[in-house]
Formats: sequence, C-alpha cells, structure tokens
Amino acid sequence: MFEFVKKHLNKGYIITGNPQREERWEYPLDAIREIVINMIVHRDYRSSSDSIIKIFNNRIEFFNPGGLY
Repeated sequence: MFEFVKKHLNKGYIITGNPQREERWEYPLDAIREIVINMIVHRDYRSSSDSIIKIFNNRIEFFNPGGLY
C-alpha cells in the first residue's frame, strides 16, 4: 500500500550545492507510512470490504471498513 501511495505522490527536486539533488515530497513520507500502518493494524478484518486510498489533486483520503466500538 505504501509503495502505491508513494508512486502516485508528486515530488520536487531541490538543487543544492551538493553533487546530489534533494527530493521534496508533496506530503511527509513518515506521516503517510504511519497512516498506512494504522490502516493495516486497526482494520476490522471481520468485514469483507477493502481498505481504500483515494489520491486527489489537493488531498489524500484513507478509508477503513468498520466503525467505532
């Protein structure tokens, strides 16, 4: 799941004085990774529905099946 999100995010390159350029992602990768891990851990596995990740131009939506207990 994380690689799917990472593949569809925009990233920019920052040219510095160093021989290698820096990548700047549209969203912090640590935050996206944490959300995906929470989706896996806290999913209601009794439900046959899938977890859904929707990537839009201005936001990302994460959905897990189930509700609060």
